Amino acid sequence: MIISYKINRFNLKCSLVLLIIGYFISKSGAFLMCCGLAILLFYLLKLKFRYLLCSTRFVEYYFPFMMLLTVLLGLAYMSYANDFINFGVLRSITPKFLCNIFAFILRLVDKVFTGRISLGGFSLYYFGISLFGGNIDYSVNTGLKYFVVDSGLLLLLQDWGLIITILMSVIFIMLMRMLMKNKEYALIVYMLIIILWSFNEDIFISVGSNFAFYIFGHELRRRHIKAYE
Repeated sequence: MIISYKINRFNLKCSLVLLIIGYFISKSGAFLMCCGLAILLFYLLKLKFRYLLCSTRFVEYYFPFMMLLTVLLGLAYMSYANDFINFGVLRSITPKFLCNIFAFILRLVDKVFTGRISLGGFSLYYFGISLFGGNIDYSVNTGLKYFVVDSGLLLLLQDWGLIITILMSVIFIMLMRMLMKNKEYALIVYMLIIILWSFNEDIFISVGSNFAFYIFGHELRRRHIKAYE
């Protein structure tokens, strides 16, 4: 992302080589998906498809959408792909052939994201959601050989609470609007990738690795400086 920040200096071949090397070193599906998408988006920007990042509501509401998707995938996994717990009524009212299709798709997605979907589903089942957070308790026996919540979005929701999650959603919607208005295309790409990465890794609540907070502060500062001038 840092190498490709200057769109006019973006080098597709160099980026692809770094992507391949990085994947073989890290063996991370999240790295491959996020960096691959970043390269694709920067390439589209270089081809002057910039209007795609500033003409759609999806970009503006990307953060709350990904938060909702994280929860829905976890609940769907517990409903259709989980063989240990009888969760909800969806499976009982869904035709068997659809249940099998949903289970296959959800297990495939879970495998791509190295178990993040299933672990998120178990976390939602055992610990739920509250206004003020602090729900996750690793001392509770979930019956799994391995249990840890890696999704930064789910950690935000369950550990920080619904109130903070709603506040963060508002902040990120405001930030996307500012970036779209100022035509900060490279920063928009960064925001899209960091939120997608947070779907799989716990970087979202880490100030050291999530530079979105610094971007928000910079945009606010620039906005107020311009207003003052």
